[in-house]
Amino acid sequence: MPSIAELEEQFAKALGKSFDDLTDEEHEAFGVMIAQGLREAAVNKAQKKE
Repeated sequence: MPSIAELEEQFAKALGKSFDDLTDEEHEAFGVMIAQGLREAAVNKAQKKE
């Protein structure tokens, strides 16, 4: 599984940028996407236990 840093590098590349060129807003957007993915995974795991 890739690290968070590796995923953010891939996110930057998808935007046609390097990691260092990401704006604060783009770093924040990436963080939000990670948080949403973790929340969805937790919900799915909880539903499977029911």
